[in-house]
Amino acid sequence: SKPNATTLLYANISRGYKAGAFPVITGATQEVFKPAKQESVTSYEAGLQTRLANNAISLSGAVFYQDYRDKQIQGTVNTALFGLLQRLDNVPKSHIFGVEAEVAIRPTAGLTLSGSMSYLKTKVDQYSGITVFGVQKDFAGSRLPFAPSWSLVGDIDYRVPTSSGGEVFVGAGINYRTYQDAYIAGSQLQIPDNGVNRWLDRTAFRIDGYALVDARIGYTFPGENLTVSAWGKNVFNTFNVQNKISYNNIITQATGMPATYGVSLKVRFK
Repeated sequence: SKPNATTLLYANISRGYKAGAFPVITGATQEVFKPAKQESVTSYEAGLQTRLANNAISLSGAVFYQDYRDKQIQGTVNTALFGLLQRLDNVPKSHIFGVEAEVAIRPTAGLTLSGSMSYLKTKVDQYSGITVFGVQKDFAGSRLPFAPSWSLVGDIDYRVPTSSGGEVFVGAGINYRTYQDAYIAGSQLQIPDNGVNRWLDRTAFRIDGYALVDARIGYTFPGENLTVSAWGKNVFNTFNVQNKISYNNIITQATGMPATYGVSLKVRFK
């Protein structure tokens, strides 16, 4: 519906599916090769989009609820002969509640402030399986993996036209997220103490939150056909982990890029 020319309200209900898959792992029994079933989700969403202050402010927001059946996640199977291996598994029932918002503010000519936020609350309603340490566990009540509670993005962009018809621009952005789990209940699973290992942090599958800052500066030549810019990503060289992986008795982690700098040349053909 449209309450006025600058505001849109909406609501929708949708259903989606994700095809099942067969595991590609090593095994000695037929049970190990049990396929993952088709995943389905029913999504309920309501939101708004509006412009304020003579279009100087753009605002949008949404609230949603996603009801999953047989959600596909990375699970663990005990192959006996080949140890604990990862395969795609199904969570019979789970759900996600979320809130999203975006805003863009143009307080003066050439200056744009923008930001977005996302809040997620995830929960496993029904699922029993094997942990990455080979222990049978009822995961009901646990969080879904790779779903940080809060994600925040902010950006500032300032552009100044030159007398020759070009444009100088400078900007910076920040990307922040809270902790997340690499596996279901990753923040709860403790590495077993066998009297030999010396782990300082025994919750190995919790991925800590982080904030990454990027920056840029550049010039667009008259006619907008050529842009040259210098940029930096993760300029404060913040250590960040993107994933943690279990393979039998080995735990590895994939880290994000360190501070990276570069120069870009962009050419437009009209």
